[in-house]
Parts: sequence; C-alpha cells; structure tokens
Amino acid sequence: MWIQNTMVEAVQAKARIFYIDSAMTQRWNAHRRADEPRLMTGWCWESKTPGGGHRTGIKTPTAAYIDAWYALVQHAAPPRVGRSAGRLRVVADTSKPQAVVA
Repeated sequence: MWIQNTMVEAVQAKARIFYIDSAMTQRWNAHRRADEPRLMTGWCWESKTPGGGHRTGIKTPTAAYIDAWYALVQHAAPPRVGRSAGRLRVVADTSKPQAVVA
C-alpha cells in the first residue's frame, strides 16, 4: 500500500475494510427494494461504531483506507481536486536571487 502504517492502524481501530465481490452484489441486488440503486463490486469501509457510517464502491484498498482515515480519524472532508475545487495556484519562490548567465 502507498500509505503509512500509522494511518492503516488508526483506520483499523475504527473501521473494517473489505471487498464486495460479485456474489455479494448478486445476493444484495436480488433482494433490494425497487427504489434502491444496485450495489456494485468494489472496496468498502464500515465503521466499527454503530451508526458510524460506511462507503462502498471504492476502486482500491488504499483509496478505502484513505477515505476512512479522513472520515473516521480526521473527521474532515478529503481534499478536492477538479473543476469544483477551485483553482490551484503555483507560487514561485522569489526570495533568492537567480544567477544570470550571459
């Protein structure tokens, strides 16, 4: 995984990370209510605290850990990247003079 062990341990203390496979989705979808969307395969996290939340359909286990870390450990929204996140700006360090080559 591409995350620190301390993050993994913090998440594992608060959530269960698992994969929803095709057999699970078939069982769920066969018995879902008509107004519920279909369940899809993917990684999921579920809070160990009753009513603490869950998320499904995450593409990788690393992404599931990161999402759970923000939601359950940091209690914050993950950073947003994209059109709705606003514009990121690159700021140059102008405090050091640059050498001029003639």
